[in-house]
Amino acid sequence: LSNEAILFLCTGLKELLLLKNLDLNFQECLTLTSQSLETLPSSLLNLLELEGLSLVFPGILNTSNHELEKFGAHISGLKQLKNVKFDFSNCGEISDRGLHMIGESVMKIGGVKSLEILLDNCYQLGNEGICQVGKYIKTLKNLQSLKMSLKGCSNITAEGVNELLSEVCEIKNLKYLTLDFGTGENMHEEVFHKADVFLKFEALENISVNLKASREIITERVDLRKKLGEVRQVIIFFK
Repeated sequence: LSNEAILFLCTGLKELLLLKNLDLNFQECLTLTSQSLETLPSSLLNLLELEGLSLVFPGILNTSNHELEKFGAHISGLKQLKNVKFDFSNCGEISDRGLHMIGESVMKIGGVKSLEILLDNCYQLGNEGICQVGKYIKTLKNLQSLKMSLKGCSNITAEGVNELLSEVCEIKNLKYLTLDFGTGENMHEEVFHKADVFLKFEALENISVNLKASREIITERVDLRKKLGEVRQVIIFFK
């Protein structure tokens, strides 16, 4: 896919006023540059009927906070969006500010039911970013499914994960929760010192957590399988 093709795509998108779902995956487009995507955010502005949006950008594009800000400004006006996916994994220029803008844009949409935020190996991200995005996400009263993957983000610690959990547990309709923080050295048993926070999720049916933890700590601290009586599936990965 060439830069010229992207320009053609952007022009065409502006005409698809009744489009319901849009999946833009540039993962295999290794010849593209970040400049070629400059016009893409504005092409989404008129897609007012859009219900599903997936954005997957490879790290080679060096997507930065600047691009996220532009996407956020245009996406926040798409009030019909129900399913949203952001995958900017391996984009090392994204920092806590970028994560903040993702959360803010989703909050302004308001009616999101399914949200995926995948930012693996965005090494500048830290606790401040995930704490802030948690505050935005908890305002999504209709959210039923949340997936966050931040593998390789070594600045994120157990403290940040605990804070995120304490925010999102306030979402009353959340049924599916997937958190993947990989096996960084800062992901250890302290993240489950507040494991009872899972008991605050009123509608939760499926939990999937991936981080560096101790099976003994989990068992000793809180037996989730027994206490979460309504939960149908609990998956905790031990690395």
